[in-house]
Amino acid sequence: MKIHQVVTTYGRNCGIALFAGNLHVQLEKSGIDIKTTSHMNDKMPTTDILLLHYHSELLDHESTKTICERSQCPVILFAHSTGIDAFVDIVDGFVAMCSGIIPETDRPVHIFPHPAWIPECLQERTVLRKRLGLPINSMIIGTHGFLKFERQFVEILDVLLPHAKENNWFVDLMASPWYIDSPGLIPQLEKFGSTCSTCFRFEYAFWNKEILNQKLQACDILWCWTRTTSSPYASGVISDQYASGTRIFAADKLQHEHVLKLPNVIRGPDRLEPFIERFIKEIKCGKHDRHDPSPISWDRCSDELVCFLTRIYSESKKSIN
Repeated sequence: MKIHQVVTTYGRNCGIALFAGNLHVQLEKSGIDIKTTSHMNDKMPTTDILLLHYHSELLDHESTKTICERSQCPVILFAHSTGIDAFVDIVDGFVAMCSGIIPETDRPVHIFPHPAWIPECLQERTVLRKRLGLPINSMIIGTHGFLKFERQFVEILDVLLPHAKENNWFVDLMASPWYIDSPGLIPQLEKFGSTCSTCFRFEYAFWNKEILNQKLQACDILWCWTRTTSSPYASGVISDQYASGTRIFAADKLQHEHVLKLPNVIRGPDRLEPFIERFIKEIKCGKHDRHDPSPISWDRCSDELVCFLTRIYSESKKSIN
């Protein structure tokens, strides 16, 4: 089976593009002949399925409609935002990370919770901390994600770092570049590094999946917060965190739901002040177990997606014959 995957931001360090890149690798591992591009040429490609990634901010309705109508093969729309009602009658199926994105439809639908790369085994935290330059005998509290105002890193650190100084905690903030800048945010975070150097580290880089996983493994507990409105779109940040096996305290939001229901995850308030207050209590309770990260692995999550795509392809061949 041949699949042509189209994602307009392909090749850039942003969420949907990185997800599509991982999906490409996984489908290829499953034996699928897949090609991924950032655009469609004037000449429609010869393929068995067109997998089109849609987000209202990245691909307008008219362009989406044109691609779907010109395609000579089944079109599966991978929905990354709401607003896809207009395409219900012109695509052959939908994939989404949460069911709330898909409108009522008689088209086939597959829900694909955001997977993550997982290690073969979890490493000893002491070994990892020596390698990564982290204090061995401190409580390590961490988080990661794209550097965006929505994560409210500054507001959380303002409250968290005084407790870290008092209790011998160490806070490790691992932020990576976002394709849209957040002016002034980096200097604010670097200032914490100069005033709280004994209990805080701000790392600003883009890491490969193995290194990021090790950094998250080294922590005793992780937090996941965003002021973004609760949305039916599964978060890659919380998936990566679960893949580390480290206990998570996460805001009660729809985009976190696929992980909130798993073991070793604490559901916190969706408002910032009570979230921070409860998180500090959770740190002090001292329960920082590790869990099996495999439920969120690409291998486990992708098998059903491959079956779904194969079924769409098989049904299209039957209709032609």
